Amino acid sequence: MDARLTGPLIGAGATLLAACIWVWGGKLTGDDKKPAPAGGGAEQQRLADERRKVEDERRALEDERRRLQQDAERRKLVEERKQLEAEKARLAEARRRPSPAPVKPPAPKPVPETPPAPVKRTDPKPSSDVPANFSGTWVSQFDEEFQMVQAGSQVQFRGVDDLGASVAGEGVVKGRKVEITYVRVDETSRSTGKASLTLSADGKRAEGTYTNTTFGQRGTMILKRR
Repeated sequence: MDARLTGPLIGAGATLLAACIWVWGGKLTGDDKKPAPAGGGAEQQRLADERRKVEDERRALEDERRRLQQDAERRKLVEERKQLEAEKARLAEARRRPSPAPVKPPAPKPVPETPPAPVKRTDPKPSSDVPANFSGTWVSQFDEEFQMVQAGSQVQFRGVDDLGASVAGEGVVKGRKVEITYVRVDETSRSTGKASLTLSADGKRAEGTYTNTTFGQRGTMILKRR
């Protein structure tokens, strides 16, 4: 073939091959894809900005929390250091103070010998529980006559009252006081009672009260020794 025709044909073929490679190369790399709508890209960008903003706020809160913890720990350390310094100052002050001199106890004084005081003997006083003597014949303020017979602290009591009723009983003597329970019997009734009498210092008079527990009668009793 003539060299004058071969050169232009080779050049045209090379140009065509380059154009084909460019077209198919664009399809393989995605250059022929249609661009995304403008609205969708803006929304994605807004969401990305919001995510970054939330992440920034979270990191800021974490930083603030760590800062507050560090401040609290720092204040605690400062307070502990102040207490330690105060304790050290107190100990240093105590070491600087002189120790007090020991106090010697005074020497005991000699006690003069004195003869023992004489022991005074006192006669024992009679006990208030020692039974007084109620034995004898007694006359009441109503001219009633009663007999008392005493053996130790036990007393037998009997007599006739102003209405002619028979009265009999027994009692116990404690000191100068006697407690008597009695039975009164007349023609129509029978009743029980009790009396409490106290003997005078001279032993000639006994005074107290009586109670008829059956009929509820009460009164004063005064006896004189005959």
